[in-house]
Amino acid sequence: MKKIQPKEQEKGQIIILLAVSMVVVMVVAALAVDGGMIYTERRFAQNAADASGFAGGGVILNSNMLEDELTCPSTSSYKSNTDTFTDADNLVAMIVNAARSRATANNINDLPYLGYKMNDTYKDDYGINDNQGIIVECNDESDPKIINVIVRVTSQVSTAFAHLIYPGPLQTTNEAVVSIEQAGKAMNGDAIIALSTQCNTNGNQNKNIGGLLLNSNSLDITVVNGGAFSNSCLYVKNQSNSSLSVTFNIVGDIVGTDPDQSIITNNTNKNQTPLPTNFPNPPKPDCSTADEGETTTEMIGSDTVTYYWPGYYDSGIKISNGSVIFKPGLYCIDGEFNFSGGDVSGGNVTFYLSDSASIKNNGNSDLKFVAPTNPTNPYFGLLFYIDGGGDITWNGTNDSHYNGLVYAPKRNFQISGNSNNQSGTCPQIPELPNICNGIKYPTQMIGYQFVFTGSSTINITNPKDSLYSISSELFLQK
Repeated sequence: MKKIQPKEQEKGQIIILLAVSMVVVMVVAALAVDGGMIYTERRFAQNAADASGFAGGGVILNSNMLEDELTCPSTSSYKSNTDTFTDADNLVAMIVNAARSRATANNINDLPYLGYKMNDTYKDDYGINDNQGIIVECNDESDPKIINVIVRVTSQVSTAFAHLIYPGPLQTTNEAVVSIEQAGKAMNGDAIIALSTQCNTNGNQNKNIGGLLLNSNSLDITVVNGGAFSNSCLYVKNQSNSSLSVTFNIVGDIVGTDPDQSIITNNTNKNQTPLPTNFPNPPKPDCSTADEGETTTEMIGSDTVTYYWPGYYDSGIKISNGSVIFKPGLYCIDGEFNFSGGDVSGGNVTFYLSDSASIKNNGNSDLKFVAPTNPTNPYFGLLFYIDGGGDITWNGTNDSHYNGLVYAPKRNFQISGNSNNQSGTCPQIPELPNICNGIKYPTQMIGYQFVFTGSSTINITNPKDSLYSISSELFLQK
């Protein structure tokens, strides 16, 4: 038998496989080394950009420039020939100088000033589209007012292996956008805010028209220390053929797409300002850890006083008579929150009503509620936070008193009063000498729509200093 010998050409094949494998291993190693260098440099550049942006924004946040109404400067006072700012107190100069100083501390030298944008219009352009430098944006027409600090840092990486196939260093550009929002009141502090965008204009009005509806033949409503805002319209519904005797007195602005001028008196301004899309909302109360609510009673003389304590009330709260006091704190309520009588009060209280809860005051209870007055309280100035849709009956008596923000963006308010006589203290307003006649609501109301009924005099006085507000804050967008 003939013995078969292996072929000569099959010898040494392992050398070829080894060579190919070595090339693959070296390529992977090169990518790992160069990729690591690029990633490290990118992180360094991003950290430097972030730090510079925070430094620029922080110098404004920590100054007194945001304590009053922010006014954007019309110029940056920058002199390109000397690369300096002639006015060191200029807002842009303060931001750029602080950002540059922090960049230098992070070994990013000579960070250039690229430009300044005021209310979406560039006032300075020294290379807005460049990949390295500082841009300042200021918008004092927005709500809240905003300052943006944009820092771009571009760096180069000398690679170990990539230069064999790509000549020269690789480049990475990083950008940080730091925003400073000025403290502000919800919806600019207007006293009445109707968020509904729907307005029935065919003359067949009903309570679901949206906006502000004066559903009466004789009604006198006065809003003080703030305007009235309708995201749709202001309309008077004539309930009969009798002549109208309706006035809507505003010390401030009234805003609506189609205000009926015939019912407006003492209105100092009539603007057509669109609804801000980013107005500050109050924090939604956290009821997840609330204890079960409870009540106690106490004899004071010959009267029995009922105390409600903060907590969760899953079956609602109904009060029909007697003296009732709500202790300070947060009340989380499901079910009905109804008042049909009694003398009810509560100071430093916040009420959260779930989307399934209802609230009604038929006008027979004297309610005196004041929201938290300590600015360190997370619910400072927030009296009611009401989720879900549905109607709210909000009537008052001579002695009714609500102080704080009532926030119910999806609810329909039906408001009336049952007396023309105002007791207790009343602010003296030169423009409106008769302000002390009628029901007084020292509050701010944000709802879906508002329907005012009855024939009473209703005064809504906006206590701006004690309303919910957001503090100025600084945050990194990217």
